[in-house]
Amino acid sequence: MDISRRMKALRETQGISLTELARQSGVSRAYLYLVENGDSQPTLRKLKPIATVLGVTLHDLLGNEEGELSAIETQIIDALRSQDYSLVMKLVSKHMKIP
Repeated sequence: MDISRRMKALRETQGISLTELARQSGVSRAYLYLVENGDSQPTLRKLKPIATVLGVTLHDLLGNEEGELSAIETQIIDALRSQDYSLVMKLVSKHMKIP
């Protein structure tokens, strides 16, 4: 999955509108629209606040190799293996921005 589709999927999964992402990240809505439609390649400088708003790392937003787990997925799996369910809930809540 390329960055445009990944960014849009993350945003939509979290129920964040394009306007809200623009407001919170300080990146214009028009620019975000271009990126999500694959008409512009974002700079790292603009990706950093976008990743922060989406609650992911730059690495996660940029993508990783197929089959490779993200950092948050690895942490959740480790917590599940150790049966630390309170940590699982904390990680999921933080990742999904649930208060």
